[in-house]
Amino acid sequence: MLNARSFIALVSIIAVVGAIIAGLFAIGSPGNQRAVRMDGERMRDIQQMARSIALEYHSAGELPATSEDIRPSNNAVIALMDK
Repeated sequence: MLNARSFIALVSIIAVVGAIIAGLFAIGSPGNQRAVRMDGERMRDIQQMARSIALEYHSAGELPATSEDIRPSNNAVIALMDK
């Protein structure tokens, strides 16, 4: 049979484990959060590429033939590969 200290320790452990599990359900797993962050970075990269293509079109009057023909605006680096 459990004495009072053992019972309190057991209840505390269950509460802490429950809080950790509830937190993971609320915010998602670390892997899921990493995927969300990477999706945001990809969206920013695509938006930067779209702006650079539009600027190239407006300045040269035609679309760039290849991705190497895109001149980044404001010395921005265009990421064409997955990180």
